[in-house]
Amino acid sequence: MTEATFRKGLTNYLNTRAYANAEQDNLWDLLTQAAHQDFTLTKYITVKTAMETWTLQMGYPVIKVIRSADGTSATVTQERFLLRKDAKSTDAQVYRWWVPLSYTTQATADFSKTAPSRWLSKTDSKITIRSLPDSRQWVIFNVQETGYYRVNYDDNNWELLIKQLKADHTKIHVNNRAQLIDDALNLARAGQLSYSLSMNLIAYLKKETSYVPWATALDNLAYIHKLFSHNGAYGALKNFLLRLLEPLYKSVGFQDSLTDPHL
Repeated sequence: MTEATFRKGLTNYLNTRAYANAEQDNLWDLLTQAAHQDFTLTKYITVKTAMETWTLQMGYPVIKVIRSADGTSATVTQERFLLRKDAKSTDAQVYRWWVPLSYTTQATADFSKTAPSRWLSKTDSKITIRSLPDSRQWVIFNVQETGYYRVNYDDNNWELLIKQLKADHTKIHVNNRAQLIDDALNLARAGQLSYSLSMNLIAYLKKETSYVPWATALDNLAYIHKLFSHNGAYGALKNFLLRLLEPLYKSVGFQDSLTDPHL
């Protein structure tokens, strides 16, 4: 749903329900009408169907994208993301959402199309996405991080993304660079990704001058810094972080300039 469609639906809702009682379903119905009229929401989906999986249950998902051996297809699944799973939890609920899936590939690297190309529904245990490039090229899901979910990939796709970041990070949209950092470090913290891979990913930051990826990295690294502050490996971590920061520190200096980046 585009911003224009949302405004249209919201305006219709306010006009229709002016001076009258209203409930959540009234808003969902009018947003659905506007979205279907503007062709910004697939006909078989209603706003109520999708949104109630987000408003009536807690948490959010991590989407797992596992590509085939040749890379040309991917199996996509979802589960609730938790930083720490409670082994003693008695919660038997299966948490699933309607998830809008957008993605781009190394071949096209088109980060302008944020509308979902597929939906992962609440009833789908998995879906298969086909017509992807071969296993030598990366894919990125959640274009510009417009969806509220994390993404985990198979190791090969992670390595391809790391290779791209180190070779030319600007080929990946700045929002997705921040997303990769945030997802990798939080997935590592949750035990779903190795720290060696996530730290290898952020090693590209010595070339990064944009604010959002750095802000994301520093926010997540605060946890790691605290974790290692009284550990024998703290010196190695400190040296690693200094190597990342030094190029930016030297490029900015202490003299103000109109061309200085936001950092």
